[in-house]
Amino acid sequence: MVDAIISAVVEDLTSMLLSSIKEEVKLVTGVNDEVKKLVNNLKSIQALLDDAEEQQLKEASVKNWLFNLKAVSYDTDDVIDEWKTWIQTSQFQNQHHSSGSSQSQLKHKVLYIFRCICFIKRDVSLRHVVARKIREFQQRLDDIATDQVRYQFSSSQKTDKHIERHVTTSYIDTQEVKGRDQEKDKVKSMILNAKSKFHIVSLVGMGGIGKTTLAQLVYNDREIQTHFDNKIWVCISESFDEMRIAKAILESIDGSFIYDLKELENVLTKIRGILREKRFLLVLDDVWNENPTKWKELKQSLTCGLFGSTILITTRKEKVALVMGCRDESIYRVGLLNSDQCWSIISQIALVQGDRQKLENIGRRIADKCKGLPLAATTIGGLLRFKKSKKEWLKVMEQKEWEGEDGLDSLKLSYYDLPLSLKQCFKYCAIFPKDSRISKRRLIGMWMAQGYLKKEEKDDDLEMIGETYFDNLIARSLLQISKFNDSIYMLHDMVSDLAQTFTKNECIMIEVLKDTELNGNSLHADANVRHLTLTIENDASFPMSIYGLNKLRSLIIQFVRHGSSLTVVELEGIFDHLTCLRTLDLRGCNIKEIPSSINRLVHLRWLDLSDNKNMEKLPETLCECYNLQTLTLTQCTNMVELPQGIGKLINLMYLDITRCDKIKYLPKGIGNLWRLRELAEINISMNEGESFSIVEMEKLNNLRGRLKIRGLENVRKLEDVRKAQLVKKKNVTELRLCFDRDDVEEDEAELLEALEPPSDLEILSIESYEGKTFPSWMMNLTLLTKLKISNSRKCEELSPLGKLPCLKELYLERIRVKRVGVEFMGIEKEKDASTPFLSFPKLKILSFEQFWEWKEWDDIDEWLMKKINNKTITIMPHLQQLFINWCPKLKILPYHLLSPPITARIKVLDIQGCYVLEQEVQRDKLSHIPHFNIGLAFAPNPIIRFRAVRYLRSKLLSW
Repeated sequence: MVDAIISAVVEDLTSMLLSSIKEEVKLVTGVNDEVKKLVNNLKSIQALLDDAEEQQLKEASVKNWLFNLKAVSYDTDDVIDEWKTWIQTSQFQNQHHSSGSSQSQLKHKVLYIFRCICFIKRDVSLRHVVARKIREFQQRLDDIATDQVRYQFSSSQKTDKHIERHVTTSYIDTQEVKGRDQEKDKVKSMILNAKSKFHIVSLVGMGGIGKTTLAQLVYNDREIQTHFDNKIWVCISESFDEMRIAKAILESIDGSFIYDLKELENVLTKIRGILREKRFLLVLDDVWNENPTKWKELKQSLTCGLFGSTILITTRKEKVALVMGCRDESIYRVGLLNSDQCWSIISQIALVQGDRQKLENIGRRIADKCKGLPLAATTIGGLLRFKKSKKEWLKVMEQKEWEGEDGLDSLKLSYYDLPLSLKQCFKYCAIFPKDSRISKRRLIGMWMAQGYLKKEEKDDDLEMIGETYFDNLIARSLLQISKFNDSIYMLHDMVSDLAQTFTKNECIMIEVLKDTELNGNSLHADANVRHLTLTIENDASFPMSIYGLNKLRSLIIQFVRHGSSLTVVELEGIFDHLTCLRTLDLRGCNIKEIPSSINRLVHLRWLDLSDNKNMEKLPETLCECYNLQTLTLTQCTNMVELPQGIGKLINLMYLDITRCDKIKYLPKGIGNLWRLRELAEINISMNEGESFSIVEMEKLNNLRGRLKIRGLENVRKLEDVRKAQLVKKKNVTELRLCFDRDDVEEDEAELLEALEPPSDLEILSIESYEGKTFPSWMMNLTLLTKLKISNSRKCEELSPLGKLPCLKELYLERIRVKRVGVEFMGIEKEKDASTPFLSFPKLKILSFEQFWEWKEWDDIDEWLMKKINNKTITIMPHLQQLFINWCPKLKILPYHLLSPPITARIKVLDIQGCYVLEQEVQRDKLSHIPHFNIGLAFAPNPIIRFRAVRYLRSKLLSW
């Protein structure tokens, strides 16, 4: 990861010499020359890094040379970052001197923080410390530059290698590649032809051979899906924790994670209760456990299912399969692919736009070198897709890495081919345990925090650069999209091993077991460990020995048991000793209180405190972490308020308070955070003097993605809404406008009109709006794909939504209209009758729910019928699902919805709680619809009928 650090150091040192704030960063006499020399040395060394990285795997002395280079680069970066932060802090305090303390007092306070971090005496200024350290770093770098001569590194041009911005296809599903069909059928037969009540089947084979892919093919097979009542997939990896596995099984079959169950037996009892008398398939992927006692209790709880219930295990070791109770005849040994099958994988990935005939001969020779391993073929395919010429393919074929004993050496080829900036990002993935689930936004935020994202042009957006890097790693098959959730990504365990090969002693993972005492040696605790993932098992104590790793830049703490927690004392130890942290992940650590000493983490960029359900507030001192870019508080369900000084976090880009429902208002000052890109939820309070007001949104034009605005009924001035200028939030794609009270007397039509969103909006939801008409801007949303309007009790008519060209889903709930006419379809009789018109041209789902006053849905008249027959007007040509629920006064559906052209396409028709309509609908004409459901109120089961009628009556009375 040294190249990213060197690049950051060079950029910062150069700015110290050339920037407009030169006078503020001016050092002591003669240091400018030292800075220039340091920059030149770093640049010359940077060109040799590629060759040095390859040689380090063969020569220990080269690894040591790189180790020393990383150490001086990291140390330089830390000092310069402190200096930059001091300047930024001073400038901020000068602009906000009205906070109560004098400018001098604030400056001395900040200066004291940095003196503590740098371990300097109170009577020495920070400027002199920076100067002294730069001289020290230059001397260390001189020694490193002298040593490089004897290694004869060759200079590389890869430092300037361009990263492809537009990858034609970011993901190729290699499961579609032929080659495993016969094996899938054999494994499927072993599962379906079970001869015992409880059946265990194992897929055994070496790493990278495709065990997981084969298991996924079987798992998703249609016949398998219909055969089993429940299907469960759990990834085990190297840690076989019975509690974690049991909770994962329960989460899969019950749909929710059970946090309050802390004893294994309680979880197993619940599993038995759900799976009893059901046939299930459980896949345990990547099992390493050789201890039968760990499996015994869990296994016994799974014997409750119906005959034929099966556990499918994937493992590298046959001994594991036998320990888990698999008989020899139920072990399937996964074989290697033949050369043709390897070429099929390579060509599918690499020749997206390539010339097959020109490259096939070379490609097949490369496929031979993959030695039958699908993973090798996949990663080489990802490498070759960036090679356009025959010469480049020949160069890949002739690489010396192929001389290894197995095809997995091809992974190194893929790594060496990466541009240097991508190498840093890939190697950082070594911080995640094997088979971890990684979200795209989380990983990009971590890269940003570590300074790995490199601008090629001045106006480049760091987040977009991160997405480009991410997509390139996907395209090169070094990251994989999860087959079960396309927003989650995973590292193959062999690829994880590759990342760890290049980050040994710099990026480490430690498991802390109960009654195990960690010391410096067991932690590899030299002062140069930079990234640590700490997994604390069962009831193990927190290892305070990590405080010795005082140069850590990343710390991820995971508790296997949700009952365990981080105490205030343990957190104070982290904040006091690990002051170089840039990334801190404390998700689900059951934290109750964050100590005020968090302000010592002046380098901190990325902080995840999500899923800490007992934490009620954050200390005000958090607002002194001026470099903070990401603050995640998702599912902190007892959090009642944010720090009042949060407006000081001038570098904050992501603030996620999703599912923090007890936060009733946002502090005033958030409107100053113009860099904010994510602020998923805004609550407008009645007390605008002390809390965030809608007018503060004026500067937040960088917001993107989802945005929910609650409490709109508290807005008092239309002028404030106009100043907020929602229309300028061009990157907001999903907007929820919530008028939380439904007892407002005044018409809110003008207010909603003033809340005009950007025209590129894709998803819109309007809740509890008390206006008679909907805004005119709704018809300008030409890219809108999903619209939901709910609880609008004063609305007298619907907008002509049929004109929206991209609308695919329309959900209308609790709207007090009495009539829906052809105007709703967007049809205008006044227009030229010869002009063709498509009403709801892309609509697939249409839902009406709880329209208590709705009586008429106007049928088409003779004029409109003629236009439909002449095909001048087409209505809902793509409608697939129609829901009409709890509309008790509706008499009849219009002809155009029941006409054969539409009913032939509809796959789901659901009509419930419609007293009159259910009697009028001719069921025989609609029985061909695959999912046709009508009339719970007339259901043959008296209990269902009674409940439906009671529900309908209560709703009518409340309305």
